Amino acid sequence: MYQLYGSLGAASLSPQCVLEVAGVPYELIEVDISADTERDPEYLKLNPHGRIPTLVFDGQVMIESAAICIYLADKHPESGLSPAPDHPDRSRYLQWMVYLTNTLQEAHKAYRDGKGSFRALVASLLSSDSFLLRQTTKKQS
Repeated sequence: MYQLYGSLGAASLSPQCVLEVAGVPYELIEVDISADTERDPEYLKLNPHGRIPTLVFDGQVMIESAAICIYLADKHPESGLSPAPDHPDRSRYLQWMVYLTNTLQEAHKAYRDGKGSFRALVASLLSSDSFLLRQTTKKQS
């Protein structure tokens, strides 16, 4: 069974969603980031970077949201969450997985921490010159 160390609404959200959609058993171990629990010496033994998420499985430890999401989607192909490695859509899938965890997730974090506006984030994503909009409309044409 997987153990996902994380916090609701934080960087562990994407891996938790993948685990849910894949329908595999997992335990969410809540890390209270407001109390700097991720700096606890016991947690630092798992993840020396002291950040969340951390996924533990089969005696292995994996960090970084994008890596965890891609690993889980590949490990559970029955979930339909990722194209096969030789599928023509694989490169776009990898692009969007990294975009999700490195761009959208960071913007959400800024909003959550009071350092950004969610409305501004959504507006920029949907503006006519938005990278996201250009990519999705290309696919439909």
